[in-house]
Amino acid sequence: MRSKALLLLFAVPLAFAQTARTLPAGSGIRATLDTPLSTRTSLPGDRFTATIDDPSLPGARLYGEVAAAAGKTATLDLRFRELILADGMRIPLAARVLSVMDARRPRDAKEKKQKEKDVNLPASSPLTVRLDQPVTLPTNNPR
Repeated sequence: MRSKALLLLFAVPLAFAQTARTLPAGSGIRATLDTPLSTRTSLPGDRFTATIDDPSLPGARLYGEVAAAAGKTATLDLRFRELILADGMRIPLAARVLSVMDARRPRDAKEKKQKEKDVNLPASSPLTVRLDQPVTLPTNNPR
């Protein structure tokens, strides 16, 4: 009986190691914003989503919230709180925007005077999100 218990103790960590993978802190994840955000309309606490653009996480989405939005300083601080896999599994995470490829700023002088301090992120804006902490994913999501 004791040998069976020891076998189970060693088999559980081995099984877990084979069924999960970890994305390290500092990893970048490319995603596309689903929800338009702007310093003119977004408020702290507003929630938004982004679809992950990575074949190793098909159908996965990031859920986040606006941490700060200030038109006077053109600040839009976004925090990501959860990863939802295609199968519905929810994984808590801590991440923030590393870069935005398509932030819309005023284009001409007239528009610049009107919207000098506005940051506008339309839906479909490509983002790179940086993980603040490691995230463990089940391997049933192919690499």
